[in-house]
Amino acid sequence: TIRKCVRNCIPGGALDTNNECAGIVEDDWVPLFPTSSACCTTTIPWVDLQLCESNSDSSSTGTQKYYAVNPGGKCMKDCDPGSSSGPAECGRVTDLSTVLFDTISECCTLGQNWVDERFCTSRSVGTYSGGWFVDSGTNSKCVKDCASGVGDPLCANVDSPSSPIYETAEECCREKLSWVGLNRCVHASEGTTGEWYVVHSVLGCVEDCVGPSPCGGLRDNWEFPYPDKASCCATVPWYTSC
Repeated sequence: TIRKCVRNCIPGGALDTNNECAGIVEDDWVPLFPTSSACCTTTIPWVDLQLCESNSDSSSTGTQKYYAVNPGGKCMKDCDPGSSSGPAECGRVTDLSTVLFDTISECCTLGQNWVDERFCTSRSVGTYSGGWFVDSGTNSKCVKDCASGVGDPLCANVDSPSSPIYETAEECCREKLSWVGLNRCVHASEGTTGEWYVVHSVLGCVEDCVGPSPCGGLRDNWEFPYPDKASCCATVPWYTSC
């Protein structure tokens, strides 16, 4: 339950302009303060002052600051749903021990320090980072952090908020998949190797890439690669359409 400071006045009376009156204090041991700020600082000092003041003000729409949300690995804005003018999702703080931050970047860096920063900052505004991370399915290439299943075959879902995300496929390959070979890893990650290989079912050669023709998908290890279409087709001269 949210604790807050209330006014010492009659509910619905002349002083109750913001529905903050909780009644007249009858016990002389109850301390009274001139402002909600003084009340918050003295009686609930472990709570963020702005959070306490906001909860004590019935007209407040939140502190407009950011806080960490777990699970999820992102930050939300302390505001009434639908009241935010920015891209961050709104949600009022319900735990008084919550730490507030001025910016999403600060919240992600300090409040979500176990989460990759690119993941946190992008998810906090409802988007993807566009960076690259290791494809756990193959462990031999990197994939792109973007909406999967909407047309881009390079996109995938990040397995964990803590998974490292890199700016480029090359950086991801170099840092996490050095044993694969940089060029091979980058080409596989970006959906092309620049090579060609024979596919007998199409009576010719296809490019070693993912996408529309002439791409035929990434070749298997047992399929011999050729540097260009001409050299590939030269090995199967009986395929006249090659």
